[in-house]
Amino acid sequence: MKCIICGKEVKINNSIVCCDKCGTIYNKIIEIQNKYFPCHGCENCLGDLHQGCTEECKTEFDNYRIFGTDLWNLIHLIFN
Repeated sequence: MKCIICGKEVKINNSIVCCDKCGTIYNKIIEIQNKYFPCHGCENCLGDLHQGCTEECKTEFDNYRIFGTDLWNLIHLIFN
C-alpha cells in the first residue's frame, strides 16, 4: 500500500501513512477540513443521496468536498 500523503510504500500494516511526518500532515488536513466545515452537510447526505436534504445542506456538502479536493491536490503537488 502507498502512503496517502507522499506516495511512498507503507511499512506498517493497516496504515495509510508511511511515517510520523506524513501522519502529522494527514491529521492537520483533517483538522483544517473540520475547522472550516464542521458538519459536512446533514447526517443523511451520503445515506440517501441528498433526498430530503435542504439546499443549504447540499451546498455545504459540495463546498466541503471541493475544499477537501483542493487541499489534497495541494498536498500531492508538494510531494510529487
